Amino acid sequence: MHTYISICNTAAIGKVQSLVENEEDSAIEEWRNATMKCFPEEILNLSLKPFSLDFLSGPRQVGKTTAVKLFINKLLERGYILFYYSCDELIDFKQLEVLDTYLNSALARSLKRRIIFLDEVTFVEDWYRALKLLVDSGKLRNDVVTVLGSASLQLLAEREMFPGKRGEGKYVIMHQRSFSKYVEILSDVRPERANSVDVAEKAI
Repeated sequence: MHTYISICNTAAIGKVQSLVENEEDSAIEEWRNATMKCFPEEILNLSLKPFSLDFLSGPRQVGKTTAVKLFINKLLERGYILFYYSCDELIDFKQLEVLDTYLNSALARSLKRRIIFLDEVTFVEDWYRALKLLVDSGKLRNDVVTVLGSASLQLLAEREMFPGKRGEGKYVIMHQRSFSKYVEILSDVRPERANSVDVAEKAI
C-alpha cells in the first residue's frame, strides 16, 4: 500500500484515505484518456530536497493540479511519503490545523521525509500564518512542501511572508502550452529526455 494520504475538503477530515496501487485519481485517468497530452515539464523545477518550500502558480485550468497528481504518481512508484490536501473549501488559516494533525500522525508512525502538497491555497485567508508557524517550530525541517495557487500575483506577494525560510524551495509558474508544443504533440515528435523524477531527484 502506498503512503499517499489525500484529503479533498473539510468533510474528509477524520476520514483520511490511503490510496492503494489499483486506485487511480480521476484527474490522472482523464489525462491518460486525453487525445492530446504531454507531461508538464515545469513541475520538474520543484525542489525535492528537504527542507524546501516550493510555490507553484499559474492561470486557472492551466493544469497545475493534474501536473502535481502526475508527479505524485511517479513519486509513489519510488516509495516517497506524500500528503495532498485541497484547500478550495476552507475559509481561514485555522482550518489548516489538519496539516498539524497529519504531521503528528506521521510522527507517531515514524514516517519521515514527507512531501506535502497544498492545492488552491490562495482560497484560504491568511493561509501563510498556519504554515509559517509550522516552519518556525521546526516540524517541517525534514519535509518538502509545495503550495499551489491560481492567483499568481497574490502568491508571489505571500511568498515574501517567508523571508529566509524557504530552504531549497523554488517558485515555479505554469503557462499555457505554446503553439510549437501543440504542433509537437500533434506530430507525435518527442525530444529525448531523462525520466522526469530522475531529473528532479538530482538535487537530492
